[in-house]
Amino acid sequence: MKALLSVICMFWMGANAVAGDIKWEGNYRFEALKIFNPSLGDAGTNKAYILHHLTLRPQFQAYDGLTIHSRFDIMNNSNFPNDQIGQVFGSGVNGANEIIAGAGTNSTNANTTSDQQRSDLLRVNELYANWVHEFGVLTVGRAPMHFGLGIAFNGGFGAFDHWLENRDLIAYKVVMGNFSIMPVLAKSYEGLLDQEDDVNDYILQVDYANPETELEVGFIYQARRSTSNANSNDTPVMPIGNGSTLVDNYEVDSYNVFVSQWVDAVKVAFEVGFMSGNTGLSKNGAEVSHDAMGGVLELTYHPEASNWGYNLDFGFASGDDPSTDAVFEGYIFDQNYDKAFILFNHPTGSRDFFRTAYLRNTAAGTAVSVPNAASSFDTEAISNTMYVSGAVHYKWAQKYDLETRLTYAQLDKEPFLNSNVDSNVGFEVDLSMKYEPFKGFQWINRAGLFMPGAAFEGGTNNFSVSNAFGFETKAAISF
Repeated sequence: MKALLSVICMFWMGANAVAGDIKWEGNYRFEALKIFNPSLGDAGTNKAYILHHLTLRPQFQAYDGLTIHSRFDIMNNSNFPNDQIGQVFGSGVNGANEIIAGAGTNSTNANTTSDQQRSDLLRVNELYANWVHEFGVLTVGRAPMHFGLGIAFNGGFGAFDHWLENRDLIAYKVVMGNFSIMPVLAKSYEGLLDQEDDVNDYILQVDYANPETELEVGFIYQARRSTSNANSNDTPVMPIGNGSTLVDNYEVDSYNVFVSQWVDAVKVAFEVGFMSGNTGLSKNGAEVSHDAMGGVLELTYHPEASNWGYNLDFGFASGDDPSTDAVFEGYIFDQNYDKAFILFNHPTGSRDFFRTAYLRNTAAGTAVSVPNAASSFDTEAISNTMYVSGAVHYKWAQKYDLETRLTYAQLDKEPFLNSNVDSNVGFEVDLSMKYEPFKGFQWINRAGLFMPGAAFEGGTNNFSVSNAFGFETKAAISF
């Protein structure tokens, strides 16, 4: 019997050795915050929560040049099942979506009497194969999408990023020295198998990267197309074209250009993006088109042999004009692209001043509905604004990075009809300390004070406005 077991173990171990190696990567993060008066009202309520989340990225080296990549997400938020925002501390057994469902029926499904927390599902967000050979790389499967500074295509690779972007795709990247070109065919939605009612992405990405001159240049084009008219078009009706109906295909093109260059101790990077096409929505007999643009400029200065560093960022994102029913002009940055603790990160105010309603649940609301500032996670994004944000860093004892950041913003468009809303969004001051005792671990403590401008008064609405401030502490282990 022992001999038989020995033979089985040797065979199993040998089979695994032939199959290839497994490499594990991942990230566990824990974060807690409290924000006072996010609604900016004189009698505003506060919000506080704790999140944690684990990402595992095993890679299976099947053969030389052939690797299978995967991503498993553990402790996921039931409000955002397809993202990595994380599960709340205090996930009770009674009430999905963190909303209590009523009285429990026994001691195991009532939050007050249960001895357990609600169990969580493991979610698979990526699974794709890379075949690397002398001419380039072939990728097949569900893979992350990322480009440039991440204002439009953002894979959520940061240790504290809460959002994801991926595609079911077939891509072939041809590498020619410092140049690469990659055509991509992606499918966002497969409809009925016997009908052409899908949503497809046709993507072309071109990159140039010179490690000697530290110059990076990139271009990406995406054509998203739904088919079979309204059968496969589920574009949100309320925020994009309030009162409109779905009548045609979604046909919107996205173009982004990215440049990054280091010159001695100065880095200049910018990305600009455009969106144009038809949404397939019809209002008052006219089809609602999408015509928007946004861009950022990031300047970084890190003198050699100095503990000091400086950042200066400029950004613009066009806003939707409520007076043009036939055009949606909103360019909304990816939610991972943050520049302040509160502003453009957490919903603020008593109305949707940045015209980002379609990021949230608008089933019973309109494009100017209340954003539920006191009961929302960090679901806000940069849109309908021009901003400037500057930061000063001081590296202390090689383990501590102290940062002071000041951000100022103005609205791009009047967000409501006939309200005479002021363009001044206001100022935010953030103070943070990052502690990195060793590679792979970071702990950040941050405090922020947002001093809202006259824009949040809503013009003739004359809303009461007062300051908001908050604190957060978060830690991440990357391996």
